[in-house]
Amino acid sequence: MHIVRRGGTAAAMTDPEDFAQLALRFTDPIQFRYQVIWGIMLAEETVAERSRITGVDRGTVVTASSTSSR
Repeated sequence: MHIVRRGGTAAAMTDPEDFAQLALRFTDPIQFRYQVIWGIMLAEETVAERSRITGVDRGTVVTASSTSSR
């Protein structure tokens, strides 16, 4: 859970909600793919955790993370 600001007040949001809000700002498909794998590559999250947070199917998360290292 992360603390985010809404209208000047702090509010707690669950991770999937944070990702959904972040995804609204993406302008390129590569940004989306990077954000999907970010937690796996940099924050030591598991594929299952990242799938839950992003709402992306586990198979897609695995595919995105394996193609990013090429």
